[in-house]
Amino acid sequence: NTHPNHAGFFDSVTITNLTNWVVRGTIFFNVNTTASDGDLGLFTYELYPNNSWPFSATDLAYSMLAANMPIINDNLAQYIPIFNVEHYQYYADSYNTSRLNVVFEEDLIADLESASMNPAEGYGLLRVMNTDDRPGIRDVVIYETIPNEVPRVAGIITTAPQTPLSHVNLRAIQDGIPNAFIRDAINNTKITNLIDTYVHYTVTKQGWKLEPATLVEVNTHHAASRPVGIQIPERDLSVTSIKPLDKIRFNDWDAFGVKAANVAVLGGLGFPDGTVPDGFAIPFYFYDEFMKHNGLYDTVNAMLADADFQTNSDTRELKLKELRKAIKDAETPAWIITKLEKMHAKFPADTSLRYRSSTSNEDLPSFSGAGLY
Repeated sequence: NTHPNHAGFFDSVTITNLTNWVVRGTIFFNVNTTASDGDLGLFTYELYPNNSWPFSATDLAYSMLAANMPIINDNLAQYIPIFNVEHYQYYADSYNTSRLNVVFEEDLIADLESASMNPAEGYGLLRVMNTDDRPGIRDVVIYETIPNEVPRVAGIITTAPQTPLSHVNLRAIQDGIPNAFIRDAINNTKITNLIDTYVHYTVTKQGWKLEPATLVEVNTHHAASRPVGIQIPERDLSVTSIKPLDKIRFNDWDAFGVKAANVAVLGGLGFPDGTVPDGFAIPFYFYDEFMKHNGLYDTVNAMLADADFQTNSDTRELKLKELRKAIKDAETPAWIITKLEKMHAKFPADTSLRYRSSTSNEDLPSFSGAGLY
């Protein structure tokens, strides 16, 4: 977890003052940044939660770190990432009258032309993406700005600097795909000459490399990354009634879903009232009956058997949109409506209710379905 300008990741630290304010942070050593005394090399620390600590907490953190790190000698500064600048400005007067040194994101990356964010290798079609484009799982994507979210892809290049804990890099780490910041990517002929062709993209700690690839190489690489066996999540349809969460145990996950089972377990751990949501869980039996009542399983099975659906991301997006509309427009059996109304009646009048989805495939071995809808 090293920033391109960092020599190493030290550790997280917890600092507690007498009022029980807890600050968690990370310390880095920036080998290419000049400290206030003119020497090369600067220790920086970043505090968590990122935007909720008062100035007194960061002042205390600075004092304790300076006092307890023998290697500190006017070469310590608080790192202010771009998304915390507004919070910093709120306390600007306090910072300006203190002895604290601060360093901003642009100070650390001003002269950085590229940075290896997640070392890995991938094969796919090299494409330049707009932020509203949706890439496919075999695309090596180039973004000029950092997107809010990235679906599963074959590799990532951004011309805007990233941080180790950015959404883009966390997704790359999760999926095991190469990710790098390359400042002038869209003007680099080593990259632009390969756009809209198949490439072998490699990121190491030392740098990055793009080279031409064949479709056979792409197919072979992705075939090797697939799980060996087919997994079919368990589903218990014998539970036919809605239950309050305090009547559910974790081993009921196959009837109510993993999320519902986890919330139910949290409710029994003795947290103060209001900490864990109180409510009910609707079993898979209701979903199963709804799908059968409207013949929607036949629709799903036809989609899954369609070769174009299996290989074409545009077709998948269209067909899934049609399926969502069909589900929204479908008729809900009267007995389901009656049971839901009885559940609602157990809450005080005018209570705002929230429905959450809970599935049986969120934490399968070698596959996390969390966040899929």
